[in-house]
Amino acid sequence: MADPSGDSSERLSLIVETQREIAGAGNDLETVMQLVAERSQAITGADGAMVNLIEGDMLRTRAVSGIAAGVANALRPLSSSVAKYAIETGLPLLIEDAQNDPRIDQNLRGKVGDRSLICVPLFGGSDVIGTLNVMSRSELHVLSEEHRETMEMLSVVLSAAVSQAAENEARRGQAEALAQLRTLFEGVSIGILRLDHDRRTVEANPALLQMLGYTATEFGAMGLLDYMHAAQHERAKMLFGELMRGQRPPFQTEAQLVRKDGELVWAHVSAALECDRHGAPAFVVAMIENITTRKSAEAELIRQAQLSERQALHDPLTDLPNRLLFADRIERAIVESGRRGTRFGIVMLDLDRFK
Repeated sequence: MADPSGDSSERLSLIVETQREIAGAGNDLETVMQLVAERSQAITGADGAMVNLIEGDMLRTRAVSGIAAGVANALRPLSSSVAKYAIETGLPLLIEDAQNDPRIDQNLRGKVGDRSLICVPLFGGSDVIGTLNVMSRSELHVLSEEHRETMEMLSVVLSAAVSQAAENEARRGQAEALAQLRTLFEGVSIGILRLDHDRRTVEANPALLQMLGYTATEFGAMGLLDYMHAAQHERAKMLFGELMRGQRPPFQTEAQLVRKDGELVWAHVSAALECDRHGAPAFVVAMIENITTRKSAEAELIRQAQLSERQALHDPLTDLPNRLLFADRIERAIVESGRRGTRFGIVMLDLDRFK
């Protein structure tokens, strides 16, 4: 394509043509970015072009053409990139001597070999989402102010195309993530619960409904204290309130829940705060595991240990204390006497004299 420098009517014609091509590319981000790079290179008569998107405080090259092919997917700090200066002004930035300009990342430039470039900020609404660079390595075809003006005229079209495609990709990503979370929410064997500021049920997964024996409609009309053992109400209100106010980090605890049929269920609860997009507390999310079987096993082990201890210290026929218990009590008395610095005595009775 011919260099449109100096011919405003031709430049306008090329911009309209580019807009038409981009509009026909659909909303696939990779396709749109690649087309933007290639068309920008052709319009300016440059040797290469790249589209970069902002990722946090980093800048990643997502599409390349011509001499920029060697830096595909390059990631570098935004703060040390020429993009920072274009973003600060909000206008395309012309660099006519890239080899000696201190604003240029010379390591990246060395891989491209460009001598002049134009960096164009790309906007999504009022926010900068990335940049477009067009580059020339020719000493004879140095990118000029006319080329910069062309890219400025084209920047609105390019920004809109990349921004729309990026938003569409983000929506697809969010939809996929939500679908995965929904599958997890519906399919896991552990209970998942979301509560609002009033401790009312916002959502409960099938595993929790099955654990407590309620239907979704019944559970939706209930609050946390409606299915928690009364002895734990005060502690539950304290933990919930502190978490919702941001005064407590995510926590784990054990609690007794009451099934619809009145049966008690021991649960291991892991709770965390869910904030809205402004960072304000919105919900408490709890994962609830049924540990009733484990608690029963623990209780049985304790009972067996206590029984074994009693059997070891009492006569199996009369259930009276035996010599082992007598020796144990003597040993304890000696230790306690030594600790307190006191004395103790032992009285031996001849039980035959009381018959």
